[in-house]
Amino acid sequence: MGSLEEPIIFSTSDPLGRVILLKQSTWDEHIADRHDEKGISEIKENIENPSCIIENEKQSSDGGTRHVYFKFTTLNSKLYINKTVVEFKEEKNEGEIVTNYVLRKINESITEGGVIYVSQPNQNSNTTKPINI
Repeated sequence: MGSLEEPIIFSTSDPLGRVILLKQSTWDEHIADRHDEKGISEIKENIENPSCIIENEKQSSDGGTRHVYFKFTTLNSKLYINKTVVEFKEEKNEGEIVTNYVLRKINESITEGGVIYVSQPNQNSNTTKPINI
């Protein structure tokens, strides 16, 4: 009897070279059902080109770590932040998206776990260059 692997919507890399997955069940049962402000392409873009990555101060229930990817976005002509939470188990180079939603308010506590990565504008062009912290 072969093993049943859960379908994956996408697998991509973040700016730190880590592989990040979005599973079909997470999309169907959590994100699309509860937090449908942004689609799959915006979530993937947030992982590939975040404004910053913060270590979440709360650990997952099984002891893994969570990193939060933030990116400025617009929704109904207003500026917000798209927040994607990725859980890393023992293997730090592969993570799984656990949720994604749009923040309408920002407070200081979002950086309490520590900043891991910040994208800085490249002064010579309209692109950004990563700064690892």
